[in-house]
Amino acid sequence: MEQYLPLITGILGAFIGAAASVITIVIQTKVADKREKSKIITQVAMEDYKFVYEALKNANVKDNMPPITTYFHYHSEVLKLIEEDKLTSDSIIKLKKQNDLFTEEITNTQS
Repeated sequence: MEQYLPLITGILGAFIGAAASVITIVIQTKVADKREKSKIITQVAMEDYKFVYEALKNANVKDNMPPITTYFHYHSEVLKLIEEDKLTSDSIIKLKKQNDLFTEEITNTQS
């Protein structure tokens, strides 16, 4: 049995090394995906914010600009609905109501 010990430890070491490599790749992929989602949400939320800002500016309305955090909240929730394949008109209406409450809470804490 002692003659097989180097073979067994070599195989075991190779298995552990391969498993560690696979686990590292999986973790790195998840982190990269999360970073990419955050980047997309930020870009879309900023564009939406700019669009609303310009629309209100052109309409000479200055006091109705929602906080920017509400845009990030809304777009992150939309992305979750898309990922879960639950994006429907009903889910958007529900999200709009939730975001309105979120906006109200943020506005009240800033006052």
